[in-house]
Amino acid sequence: MRRGAHCVYDCWYHLVWTPKRRRPVLVGKIASRVGEMFVEFGLDYDITVDLIHVGEDHVHLYVGFPPRLSISRVVNILKSLTAIQLFREFPELRARMVGGKLWEEGYFARTVGSGVDASVVRRYIERHEEESDLADF
Repeated sequence: MRRGAHCVYDCWYHLVWTPKRRRPVLVGKIASRVGEMFVEFGLDYDITVDLIHVGEDHVHLYVGFPPRLSISRVVNILKSLTAIQLFREFPELRARMVGGKLWEEGYFARTVGSGVDASVVRRYIERHEEESDLADF
């Protein structure tokens, strides 16, 4: 659990996106550097990057962030900042990309629970007045 100014939260997400036209450009030093950047930029924006997989043509992230940040905002932060920085550090990369853009516009996002699934939440809400159920949540 983490605390914000006016909230307590435990929000985790599985995010996936690909380079433009799924080009296999995330290799070698570029792959290593993009992984480092996710962590660096995450720290700047209160995004906890727990796990990263950088494939040649896609990335998977397991991240947590406060509810004041939307999923689309987090994806936008990570995709835009990594693209800008990668193009600076690897100018040859821009020439390999369609229209000079690194990432596809879309992404995949899924919320991830830590032992609290929909059935636990439903049971808690349905029986919220029973003291014994508070321990289950």
